[in-house]
Amino acid sequence: MKRNNVFGLCCLLLLACNHRDAPVAAPPSLRDPMVVAADGLSPANGFDGLGSLFPGSGWGRPQGNGGPDEWGSMAWVVGREAVVHTLLPPGPPMDFFARCLPYPWDAQAPLQSMEVLAGNQVVGRVDLARDWQDVRLPLPEGLPRGHLLDLRLRFAHALKPQDRGVKDSRLLAAAFTELAVVPHDVPDPKRFLAAQTFDPETGRVALPPSGGLRLPLPRASHIRFQLRDLRSECQGCALSFELSEPRGTPHPLTSDVRQDTRTAEVSFDTGPRGIYSLWIRNSATRPGASGTTEFVLGPAQVWPSKEPRSTSRPDVFIYLIDTLRADALVPYGGRPGIAPRMSSFAKDAVVYTRSRAASTWTLPSVVSLLTGVYPDRHGVMTGNFQYDPQRQPSLQQRLGERGYHTLGISHSFIASAAYGVDRGFKDFYLTNHLNGPELRSQEARGFLVAWLSQYAEGSPLFAYLHTVDPHLPYTPPPGFRAASPPPPGYPSLASGLPASGMAGDPKAAAYLRALYEGEVRYADRELGRFVDLLKWLGLYDQSLVILVGDHGEEFAEHGGFEHGRTVFEEALRVPLIVKYPGGRWAGGRVDSAVSLVDVVPTVLAALPEGEGAAGLDGRVLPGPGTPRHRDQPVYFEVAPTTGTEAPVDLRGLVVGDLKCIENRAGVDRDGRPAPRMQAFDLAADPGERRPYPQEAGETARCQSLLEGWSAARARQVKEQRSRRTASPETLEELRALGYIR
Repeated sequence: MKRNNVFGLCCLLLLACNHRDAPVAAPPSLRDPMVVAADGLSPANGFDGLGSLFPGSGWGRPQGNGGPDEWGSMAWVVGREAVVHTLLPPGPPMDFFARCLPYPWDAQAPLQSMEVLAGNQVVGRVDLARDWQDVRLPLPEGLPRGHLLDLRLRFAHALKPQDRGVKDSRLLAAAFTELAVVPHDVPDPKRFLAAQTFDPETGRVALPPSGGLRLPLPRASHIRFQLRDLRSECQGCALSFELSEPRGTPHPLTSDVRQDTRTAEVSFDTGPRGIYSLWIRNSATRPGASGTTEFVLGPAQVWPSKEPRSTSRPDVFIYLIDTLRADALVPYGGRPGIAPRMSSFAKDAVVYTRSRAASTWTLPSVVSLLTGVYPDRHGVMTGNFQYDPQRQPSLQQRLGERGYHTLGISHSFIASAAYGVDRGFKDFYLTNHLNGPELRSQEARGFLVAWLSQYAEGSPLFAYLHTVDPHLPYTPPPGFRAASPPPPGYPSLASGLPASGMAGDPKAAAYLRALYEGEVRYADRELGRFVDLLKWLGLYDQSLVILVGDHGEEFAEHGGFEHGRTVFEEALRVPLIVKYPGGRWAGGRVDSAVSLVDVVPTVLAALPEGEGAAGLDGRVLPGPGTPRHRDQPVYFEVAPTTGTEAPVDLRGLVVGDLKCIENRAGVDRDGRPAPRMQAFDLAADPGERRPYPQEAGETARCQSLLEGWSAARARQVKEQRSRRTASPETLEELRALGYIR
């Protein structure tokens, strides 16, 4: 299906100033394919990274051969149930539509059946033929419109391909190439979805009968825009415009619409609360209408209200980019041009130049980020355990108790319900793209837009977005990749370099680093579009917006690749860039050593109650001008799940410029004997190439510091660990992702 979300209207919308006679130009991110949905009145997803229908839990990573056949772009249902999220549009009755293939499909396989539920209502049940097929079921009347709807697909069975001679440990139920919600009166969903197109070069839109667009709009604004060069080959069709408030019934815009044979102009006002939606519909005025109505999205003007958005508590947004090294960004010494949007965001914010994660792989790092305590205290240090909020409440739990509506969006299986990371969020949505070959961070932003379209602004918002684009495998799109094709014999993944004998080849490391930086470029563009989305919707200025990584990545600086097996700076240092409400300290830099555990107390300190770090390991992040002599120790730890190549049990501290690393396993990443204690001077040796001699006083000081740390925390750690044993299914998924063997 040819489907591009319409972002042309966004690119023509003009952000306004405070005067009716002086609108100004729109920010670049409003040319955003995930903001204005071309499929707004027929939400769809072809597993190509676009669309306003979002696969949730139960789906494998999108895959395919890239061709036009059935296997070109598709995804498996892994297990017996999968969830689909969609903003159900207003208007006529709608049908669920899918193109799918059951697994297995040979004649000897048991017959597969699929049951579809909308919320708790059964939509229908179908027996699936042993071939690619279309499934269409009418949705029940009475489902709430303009609200996110969960569609659940349940299957009779799911089987392991490895039981049938294929090396694959997943439980598979069916493959899908298309998911959609289409108007009931559409005779051919595939033709209907393919006919709805947008050309970003010209701004031309084509809408079939019953097709339409959805545009999110800022509150309290006067808006006027045009559609130009109207052409209609659709006999019996007419354009109509409807405006809806969050969770409200759309009302038609009639008196404010001017239209002739070539143009249409519409003007209206949005109300004072929440995010509004404009629905542009190509309505069929008689049965059997066919063809398309085309137009070019013309200029628009928007005048926001002078009234500031009233809230006593700031909205809070944490945007996490998995595997983002600090030195990939200019404020941390990175090369110019790799991440310009992050550099631009930093001008509105405070850059914490010496920020470190609490661990060098995702699970313990994210749990520390969201609890404000170090891994030794929450105890979730390996994939064998999941977070339990019983003893260590999370940020989302604390904010929920203070009246916040909490939203989590994750593209990582590790940062999900499988490991308890969802606990405390009122709404949590997972689409797992971890280790996937296609870049998909735009989907997190797209889902945020859909969620905000139903957000009535009755309470402040906390949103956590976890994206994974710079993570292995490094497969940047052509427009973002700076690396030339590898020389013959080079493995495509970092994990293949040691086996191929190329771990020490600087050309191999440089090649992989260039691919990685290509993915950082892509993640940078998507972060910029996220920031501009918040600006467009009036959610930026007074919000606390935090950009952060969960750990870094190695490129043979110490003989290895990837992350989670060392605690050197390339894996431990991460960006931490904080935009405070009202532009406080904009453009500032802080050189004090800080940790991701400092995020929770900093967020709590921004509330009117002024709560800070009581009972937490973290402290409120300092503002610019704080003397470095006030540095507090920063702790870190890594103990990957058992079953990896060699035992890893590392912990350490940074105090001022002294970095201490204790190797409790006594071996390096390859199982060779290694010093139990190493001390480094980060000022004189930032690359950690020259540890102090074992007999040096600094090494003894490190030993004393870590012993004192353990003694001071012994009772606290024992009483407050907050973890449960992970399920066998979770460990199997972690094994399938390559984290354990």
